[in-house]
Amino acid sequence: MQRIHGRIHSLRQQHHTSDPIPIIAQEIANKSWVLCFDELQVTDITDAMLLRRLFQELIDAGVVLVTTSNRPPDDLYKNGIQRKSFLPTIELLKNSCKVVELSGGVDYRKRSKEHMKVYFHPLSAESNNAIDTIWRRLTYQLEVAPLTLNYLGRSKTFQETAGGQILRITFAELCAQPASAADYLQLANQFQVVILTKIPQMNNLARNESRRFITLLDSLYENRRVLICEADKSMSELFDSGVEEGDVMTEEAFAFQRALSRLVEMQSMEWIGKEIMDRLDSPLV
Repeated sequence: MQRIHGRIHSLRQQHHTSDPIPIIAQEIANKSWVLCFDELQVTDITDAMLLRRLFQELIDAGVVLVTTSNRPPDDLYKNGIQRKSFLPTIELLKNSCKVVELSGGVDYRKRSKEHMKVYFHPLSAESNNAIDTIWRRLTYQLEVAPLTLNYLGRSKTFQETAGGQILRITFAELCAQPASAADYLQLANQFQVVILTKIPQMNNLARNESRRFITLLDSLYENRRVLICEADKSMSELFDSGVEEGDVMTEEAFAFQRALSRLVEMQSMEWIGKEIMDRLDSPLV
């Protein structure tokens, strides 16, 4: 979806078209006759409206859609803004695709692996000192300076970066201000390691912040980046959904469960990799 948003912007700039979706669908159809979406979820009104047009154009162009999701079609974008406008997309998927339920029930990301300490909680002097130590080790012999990224006709300056590879930034700076999937994609393309500090507990009253955090996490995960966190709560308590047993789970709560699974996997030594682990284990000079 991030690439689709980027292509929409490019077509509007280059061709001044108000409806780039048919062009994008035809470009995809010219290259691929089967399109696979892994872990389809819809949490954003913009994506919801975009998918309705995109799926229809792709199907009309003869593209075969294959998708996995943690939710059945009828539960996609559940409780979302203007969900009635998304219902035709659900009917399109149900009518055009064969729905198969796979109820294995095993989250392989959470299966036992060797983990490294890269998630610190609660917010305290001890956690802050640990983050400072990690920052010094990772940035040893690298130039520490602000870095500006230019993309999609706008720019974003990050104050604490090292070697163009490592970013240290607060949750308020990254997730409490307006940002799009394209912003987080650019960040993930640029930085190999992101140190995110002062992460508060999130809930349904802070849906915008929660969605941005999930989008950030997805971007880092899909680009296989390393995320080091300083948070107020443990991973399992990071999102307070307020949902009691038997209640209908909000889309944010459902998406956060999936994000938590990814966050757990990103703590593993296999994910972090030898180069970063060696830096984190190196003595301070």
